Amino acid sequence: MKIKVLNTVDPIYSKVVLNKLGKYCQIKTILNSRKNALKYSKDSKVIIAGGRIKIDRELIDSAKNLKLVLSPSTGTDHLDLDILKKKRLK
Repeated sequence: MKIKVLNTVDPIYSKVVLNKLGKYCQIKTILNSRKNALKYSKDSKVIIAGGRIKIDRELIDSAKNLKLVLSPSTGTDHLDLDILKKKRLK
């Protein structure tokens, strides 16, 4: 079974990497729908966080299987760092 990954980074910037990851992961790119991101995050082990959808308490709490959050960007204003530190993904 492939690892579920929620991607909120525009694939135009990471097409090659997403294609490589796609061999091992089931990647769902959601750019503009927080509702859909919340729904898909429930089973996701990894979130690739872009700036379009805030990775906050609601989204982190909904991702019951979350193990890793990646943010290939400068800045962290789209991440709730306090919640991520408290969660201490294991």
